[in-house]
Amino acid sequence: MTETWTYSATYAVTQDDIDAGSVENLATVTGEDPDGEEVTDDDPETVTLPQNAAIQIVKTGAFDAGGDGFADVGELVTYSFSVTNEGNVSLSDVNVTDPLTGLSAIDGDI
Repeated sequence: MTETWTYSATYAVTQDDIDAGSVENLATVTGEDPDGEEVTDDDPETVTLPQNAAIQIVKTGAFDAGGDGFADVGELVTYSFSVTNEGNVSLSDVNVTDPLTGLSAIDGDI
């Protein structure tokens, strides 16, 4: 005699799951036969999660001409760098570099 039962469940994806690229899960079913003996089976399932690694940098510069309104030697141009994780995976070791000769060290959050 063949019978089929249908069940369903949901799972909320975590950032760790996205970073791993998949959700792995193992379902187990148990039941009892007419003699009271347990019967069991399990089935693993791996669901692949689409990943999108992306990063964006926006650089802006500003100059304060000081009191006379003109550029003088030694006055500073201040650059700001805004870095955004544009993807859905975690990023690490984010590092901003700039080849401008004479530029100070770049300070930031990371």
